[in-house]
Amino acid sequence: ISADIMSSPGALLFFSTAMAMVTSSAVIGSVWTLRSLSDDDDAADQRIGKKECEVDMLYKGILHVFYTIHIRLCKVFVLQKPTAASFIDKYASDGKLDNRQALDALKTFFAGAGHPIVGIYDHVMLFTGLDLYKYNSAGTKIYTFVGGAFVGTMCRTDGTSCTVIEDHRGPDIITIAHELGHSLSAKHDGDGNDCSNSDRYIMSSGDFMKQTPETKYNPWLFSACSVNYFTTFVAETVNNSRRYNCLAYAIEASDVIPDVSNNLLGQFIKPNQQCQLNYGKDSYYCK
Repeated sequence: ISADIMSSPGALLFFSTAMAMVTSSAVIGSVWTLRSLSDDDDAADQRIGKKECEVDMLYKGILHVFYTIHIRLCKVFVLQKPTAASFIDKYASDGKLDNRQALDALKTFFAGAGHPIVGIYDHVMLFTGLDLYKYNSAGTKIYTFVGGAFVGTMCRTDGTSCTVIEDHRGPDIITIAHELGHSLSAKHDGDGNDCSNSDRYIMSSGDFMKQTPETKYNPWLFSACSVNYFTTFVAETVNNSRRYNCLAYAIEASDVIPDVSNNLLGQFIKPNQQCQLNYGKDSYYCK
């Protein structure tokens, strides 16, 4: 995505977040699920790229007069050997992993030994088949947790511009968009702001909230509070030369990343295939 910046007063700023995707050995099954529906690797890469396109569409839904945010996938790494993911797997026990330990491990790895491997990126995202959990205020492990990210760290070079996401049936686009939102400084709706978690927007806390006619489509939208966080982040970015260069100028994508930006949702992956990706090979679209 071109990131042409216009400097005239009131001009629209185009910010592009280049995301590197890393898949650990514990989730190879999900990668091969994507591949099992195609005859070649190119088609599988199309599907991986499609996830990025879907998340990008959610961010394009932010209609602001001064800026737009685009999400681009620039690299994909599959850690096929068990030892390749030892930097994070070593903290797991019985297939379970503390989210905070996972994020700290990613931060250390991407700022150190992993930096030459991943190279230049705005944000890096790890998908793992391990069962993530976090502790609540009472010290109880919560296993409904599916992802984590540092808040307001997009474009930092200290390794904190990263996300870990639990992945068993293919990554969920809402979870990806939610964790990227944290990196772009957004807090949960209702966490020190005037929005309500019960409205079910993308940045809700993830607790199950009953759907109402008014909130039916909110899970695919950012709340006004989230947009305010993004706007503040963008305003600070304009005055921060390093972060401005990070977001304003696109990183060249790897040759294996397909351009699916002109496709709409459902055009490439048919309804039956969508069901199979999410619920298994015997699933199908009910007509």
